[in-house]
Amino acid sequence: GDERGPTLRLAAADLLAAVSTREDLKMARDWIRLEDIEEHYPQIAAAAMILGRHGSPAVDETALIAAMEHMHSGAYSAHLYHPPKRRLVDSLAGLLAHDNPAHVARLMKRYEQEVAKKGDRKESVIEALYWALCKSAGPEARALLEENQRLALPFYEYLKRVDPNHLRGFYERWRDGAGSGELRLDDRPTLFAAIADFGQREDAYRLYNLAASGWDRPLDVEEISYAAQAAAKLIARTGAYALVRDDVAGGLRESLKPNGGLYKRVITAIEVAGEAGSAEDLAALEAILRVNPADVAFVHEMSQHEAAHSWAKLIHRLGLFEQSMPLIQSMLADRNAIVNKAAFEALRLQVLK
Repeated sequence: GDERGPTLRLAAADLLAAVSTREDLKMARDWIRLEDIEEHYPQIAAAAMILGRHGSPAVDETALIAAMEHMHSGAYSAHLYHPPKRRLVDSLAGLLAHDNPAHVARLMKRYEQEVAKKGDRKESVIEALYWALCKSAGPEARALLEENQRLALPFYEYLKRVDPNHLRGFYERWRDGAGSGELRLDDRPTLFAAIADFGQREDAYRLYNLAASGWDRPLDVEEISYAAQAAAKLIARTGAYALVRDDVAGGLRESLKPNGGLYKRVITAIEVAGEAGSAEDLAALEAILRVNPADVAFVHEMSQHEAAHSWAKLIHRLGLFEQSMPLIQSMLADRNAIVNKAAFEALRLQVLK
């Protein structure tokens, strides 16, 4: 009956994958075949990530796809299973992403065949193939990826490799005053990412306000998240934190309870604090972690989870990991799952350094 279960177990799965080596492949190959998903989804997620890091397509692709199809069935449509599903897709994409021209050609053909199916479409496999092509294909795949655009940020990373000037154009049109109505809906995440990569210090406050206050049309929840992440990246890259320090402090103080702060203000402050914040933001982020999840408004569940990531990133960016170990150890034993998650994330980042 421990309510920490799902969050705590997936955080542990992420840490296990981070510390894994090729010696863990046998364990992962056993776990990926576990059939009781309700009981074993954290082990399956960990197994997928380990296979994605250390496995091979010839040996592991079939088992990964079988696990994906099982977990993507209607019986496991609850929100609880979305994070492990995401890890399965990411892992298969990583396993399949190789820039050998013959391999890319086979991936393109396979992707086209999967998309063309009228029945029995394997959407999770299609998504993984798309992501693998975004990671590894060259200009020859552009028309195919544009025609079937499915994943905004992977497609952005693809364009960043093959046509960065196209992306710079997105930023320049925004800089020169283009409004939201001049973009297709699918292009808005691309725009935010382009501003993060090509924008200048003087753009930082404008982008922060776009994320925290809205554009000339309302942003949906997913767009707010993209804009907040982009603002954080731009502010960190250009050293513009001083321009938004007071806004960040205000956003971190807003309540996560029902009828509390606006999601867009809170999530933007949390993202920026993690990427560019100062030691003064640590206490405010920790206070967000320690709110009882049962008291958090539905819209702010993501805010609290992102605060765990931002707290861990900030600990590392400020060089405070070693001196924070007593705190991290105590956080691992806390009864609040978000506090546990922040501690696991701090340890995972340390392993990956």
